[in-house]
Amino acid sequence: MRCSDAHAHLDPRLDALLDPEMTVMVSCTTREQYAHARSLKLPSLRISCGVHPWQAAQISVDELIPCMKEADFIGEIGMDSVWCDVPHEMQRQVFHRQLHLARQWHKPVILHTKGMEQEILQELKTCPNDYVVHWYSCGRHMEEYIALGCAFTFALSLESDENEQRLAALVPLDRILVESDGLSAMEWVKGQTLEGHAYEAGLRHIEAMLAKIRGLSSAAMHEQICANYRRIILREGTA
Repeated sequence: MRCSDAHAHLDPRLDALLDPEMTVMVSCTTREQYAHARSLKLPSLRISCGVHPWQAAQISVDELIPCMKEADFIGEIGMDSVWCDVPHEMQRQVFHRQLHLARQWHKPVILHTKGMEQEILQELKTCPNDYVVHWYSCGRHMEEYIALGCAFTFALSLESDENEQRLAALVPLDRILVESDGLSAMEWVKGQTLEGHAYEAGLRHIEAMLAKIRGLSSAAMHEQICANYRRIILREGTA
């Protein structure tokens, strides 16, 4: 199995890099993005859909419900007090509704937690489900999210972020995934424009960093992450 990407946002450059052997979970936040992802017809592609906290004032949950019902995961959803000026109460209401729809539809959830880790944690405790926490970089509440059974995606920022490194050392091995967050996010982390080959190389680099933190070989970590992806994202072996 080639590298897996548990959280990405499509754009024309990433579209061109995808092929039937790539295993990617793409996040869609509009009907147009969802329709485009479906149109790619890649058997290994999985799709999440939901109202992103940054768009909670512009896009209604009702507008996305038909797409969310079809999607493999609900997400990325959550709350954000760092990069978002949408009123927190509006974010909370949108998040709360989507959490409970996901539970009603028996769909796992991808979480965006930036700056609102404690508030989101309280919501999760009232709504048990399978959760994947996207790019968690907070120095607090790690153990509580782990205790709820959450899986975590790690990005290129693992190289320099001490909180992410500490989390990578704490998370059970069978709940570790890697993500790009899309080529633009990888470029943001690296501070430079990346060529297409850097996409898969970047995912491999994240795996290598995780291997070093956990005292494993790169090959062993790659196999572990592939197994995690099959179970958590592809839902193999689950009812």
